[in-house]
Amino acid sequence: MSFQAYLDNIKAKTGKTPEDFRAEAKAKGLTQYGELMSWLKTEYGLGHGHANAIAQLIIHNAADKLAKVEEATGLTADDYRALAEQKGIAGYDDLMTWLKGEYKLNPGQANTIAQLILYSGEGTAPAAGKAAQVDPHFAGKKAGWRATYDALVAAAGQFGDDVALAPTRSYISLTRRGKKFAILDPATAERFDVGLKLKGVAPDGRLEAAGSWNNMVTHRVRLGSPEAADEELVGWLRQAYEASV
Repeated sequence: MSFQAYLDNIKAKTGKTPEDFRAEAKAKGLTQYGELMSWLKTEYGLGHGHANAIAQLIIHNAADKLAKVEEATGLTADDYRALAEQKGIAGYDDLMTWLKGEYKLNPGQANTIAQLILYSGEGTAPAAGKAAQVDPHFAGKKAGWRATYDALVAAAGQFGDDVALAPTRSYISLTRRGKKFAILDPATAERFDVGLKLKGVAPDGRLEAAGSWNNMVTHRVRLGSPEAADEELVGWLRQAYEASV
């Protein structure tokens, strides 16, 4: 779905254009992301993806940034989305690195493109993760970990409606508003790795330092059986989620 088609869906649902939302937000004195999201969801019944798109347009003047990016690179937001899908780049951090490195976008431009890639697709809830990208992780002998993965995703989905999946070829990220807070990786038939972004938390017991395993997270928990995906692990996932604001 193109970004314009996404905006058309919002207009069909609410009868309002981005300019209408911007004018109304200004009249109400709404300028912060959190209050804009709450207003858009409560008053207009928008889902997280739709609300995020409008909030980005209001706060970051995304329309002007997109025009400047297209002028400088010749690529639209939809072009970047297609390229990201081809390359298997899905998480916020990975998108930012790619956009700034390969296309020399400044942080504001890269953030706008990354947010639109992440939240103008088919859905943002964990269940909306693309099966074609998730299923290969559980092929063959790793199939035994699928129930564990599903249970962890379901638990994370209870944290808030801003939790989304970002599958890549290497692992599946859990993100909040586009920011990665955890990694789910069925590494082998005998081990399932969970990466957690918990800055400032000392490693303790099975909550190991991630070290060189993955520099996108700070800690790793190695599961040797489905039973190891317990309440303690879900608690760490929640802690990482809450710290990702």
